[in-house]
Amino acid sequence: MTKKIDLDSDLLSIFLTENFDNFTVLELRSAYLATSNNPELGKVEARKFVYRHILRLEKSGLLERKYSKKKDRTFYSKTKQFSPERFQTIASLQTPEVTQTDTAVSNEEIKILIERLQNYNFELQSCIGESNEYKLLHAEFPQLKGLHESYDRARNKMHDINGKIRAVETSIENNRG
Repeated sequence: MTKKIDLDSDLLSIFLTENFDNFTVLELRSAYLATSNNPELGKVEARKFVYRHILRLEKSGLLERKYSKKKDRTFYSKTKQFSPERFQTIASLQTPEVTQTDTAVSNEEIKILIERLQNYNFELQSCIGESNEYKLLHAEFPQLKGLHESYDRARNKMHDINGKIRAVETSIENNRG
């Protein structure tokens, strides 16, 4: 039996989302920040964290790197060897608890923002899956009408949701004690 790979439980849940494939580092980072139960985690630290995991999984043959000249971006996709049985989950990143200070924003309001962030992340993952499916459909059935327009609509919605995610993340960061 092969040795199981340690993987953060939040990252594994993102990877196991059916539509989460053909992603960029920043898309995975946004998904991780939204699902992580660690609101203190910063964007830079999260990006480095997910990138280290991507490299490990790529080296293990579970992720494949693809470069799109058209978009000048690097994408990663799961290989056929990618399987939940290959992983052993580890606890999510933790940071020391922050002492509570008197602020105008309550913990309840921050929790609401975090829930909103998680909902936007779920919506983003759905849009990623939708746009990827339009690409696959276009490659398989180029004669189908409306695929390009639907793909553009899904990509525009992704950009809109990314903007909402940034706004909520900034609001959370600015209102943490």
